[in-house]
Amino acid sequence: MASDMILYWGAGSGPCWRAMICLEEKGLSDYTSKLISFDNKEHKSDEVLKINPRGQAPAFKHGNVIVNESLAICLYLENTFKAQGTKLLPDDPAQQGLVLQRAVESQNIREKAAFGVLSYFFRTKPEDRTEAMLEEKKKTCHEELQVWEGYLAKLGDGSHIAGKNFTLADVCAFPFIATLVRMGFNMSRYPHLAKYYDLVPAFKHGNVIVNESLAICLYLEAMFEEKKKACFEELQIWEGYLAKLGDGSYIAGKNFNLADACTFPFIATLVRMGFNMSRYPHLAKYYDLVKDRPSVKASWPPLWKDTPNKDFLKVI
Repeated sequence: MASDMILYWGAGSGPCWRAMICLEEKGLSDYTSKLISFDNKEHKSDEVLKINPRGQAPAFKHGNVIVNESLAICLYLENTFKAQGTKLLPDDPAQQGLVLQRAVESQNIREKAAFGVLSYFFRTKPEDRTEAMLEEKKKTCHEELQVWEGYLAKLGDGSHIAGKNFTLADVCAFPFIATLVRMGFNMSRYPHLAKYYDLVPAFKHGNVIVNESLAICLYLEAMFEEKKKACFEELQIWEGYLAKLGDGSYIAGKNFNLADACTFPFIATLVRMGFNMSRYPHLAKYYDLVKDRPSVKASWPPLWKDTPNKDFLKVI
């Protein structure tokens, strides 16, 4: 059924992982997988540009249909194959709204809990970096994770990002959470996120590999306080969401949905990188809840599966 599907993806990309999780959840694992090298600028090749004029991954084609942007790909797959595999968007309007909110909202984990710090390293010369800025970035990171911790705390133990079931919210969120774990983020501060992550163990045949250069950059973030502050602030928002939903909940309710699909990758990334989740107990539980889902297992980065977690984010 998926023989006429092709996905261009890059190692270490949370957005690419989202699309891959959705393909697995919908029972479309026999799609054509095209791993491209960002370092070699393969995302700017004519082959990719024919599908995505922006030269970005993921880039997806199904027959004559072309869909770019990770969330758009996830929604396309869910709407096209509603009767197949996991139902990633609930029918109830209120629940669907929550799932979609969490799915879109999960981008904050990527931007504030991880890459907000990374961009500072990439774009700021060593001599221009300050301790105050690092603290700010760390604060933003923790605040964001706290929000997700809160969401999961409210949903209760065993819940996914938006409820009891794995949904699009988990597809979007888990890759970023797994990346944090990969890079050594200490999840002990966020027990709900940690439990959510543990809910989805390693890939069966995952393709995503986190770039070690990224891990190195995350390690350097310990020197810049403003980035840490931004990180804490963002995580606190998600901790609050989960806290409101109660233990066992997912990002947008009791069932796994699009919000979780978009959010979990960022949270998992924090855990992978050694981020201490103890500050965000609901996010930690959410992490444990989701990481054992079959779709997450099937799309778990092979490098994460074969190597221990990093400790680069323990300093945050």
